[in-house]
Amino acid sequence: MNNVTIVYEITEPGNAILSIYNINGKHITDLLNTNDVTTGNFTTAYNVDHLASGMYLVILVNNDKKEVFRMMVGR
Repeated sequence: MNNVTIVYEITEPGNAILSIYNINGKHITDLLNTNDVTTGNFTTAYNVDHLASGMYLVILVNNDKKEVFRMMVGR
């Protein structure tokens, strides 16, 4: 099992969505989708066995703030 650990910070309480997209913009999954998040630093483990090798985007939307991170999956 190949897991990646995604570390992120929630700076404002409220809405939060943590999503993974492939490099072509196709939505893969939501790792977090809540209207009641608290502030703090968090980690999420995600199994990447089903993903092809390549670049993926991890997008965190916290209320009106959006952050984009790159994630590489290799075999």
